[in-house]
Amino acid sequence: MNQEPDPTILKDANVRIAVMGKMASGKTFASSHLVNQWGGTSWTVAERIKQISHALIDQNGDLGALLEVVIVNPELMDLATRELLRFADWYQPEPGDKPRRLYQEVGQILRDLHPDTKYCWEEDLERRIKAYPSPLTIVDIRAKESFNFFVNERGYASMLISAPEEVRMKRMLARDNHAVTDPKMLQHVSETDVDELDFEFTVHNPEDDPNKLFTELDKIVRLLAERSGHTTDEQQKLLDL
Repeated sequence: MNQEPDPTILKDANVRIAVMGKMASGKTFASSHLVNQWGGTSWTVAERIKQISHALIDQNGDLGALLEVVIVNPELMDLATRELLRFADWYQPEPGDKPRRLYQEVGQILRDLHPDTKYCWEEDLERRIKAYPSPLTIVDIRAKESFNFFVNERGYASMLISAPEEVRMKRMLARDNHAVTDPKMLQHVSETDVDELDFEFTVHNPEDDPNKLFTELDKIVRLLAERSGHTTDEQQKLLDL
């Protein structure tokens, strides 16, 4: 019989987990369980990317105001706007309910814009996380820059959610009405960076039955709660800024 989650063990803990995996591996599903069962908060680097993407393409939102939040160096604002508008000129609508290529390209355009913007998405997210502290913080990441920012520099635990390709394609069809088969999208760094990184925890999610997944996730939270606070001095300084 599985032990039931006990959110009280996080009362004096400060558990931070960076979750990574390829499209439709189950990152959001896993994060939702952790939040629902343990009372934490879940964040995603892609959230701001999506907001800027739809402001750019659909005029759904204030593009300038959103960029000002992410591009903190005002001297780079004009360059960022020009590069995004240049992309928008040739972008074509994608099949399915989720414009994955749009998100991939917008995210990379700003990341590659200038050395000062290499971690622009992560820095923006960290500011939001610090405004809403929680004993359990889950961050959904997609790139090696995010891994370095949250895991290597700030001491987040790293968790890979994995699933076979055929399972992920089936999930995309059911969820987005489209399974990505474009080689360019599948080989984008947001999909391939995960293959180059070493994770502390690997959680396999090959089935739609969540029981095994939930059990494994709960074990990891208990383990991290027990060792909470074991960060290096340099990592703690970054977390306290």
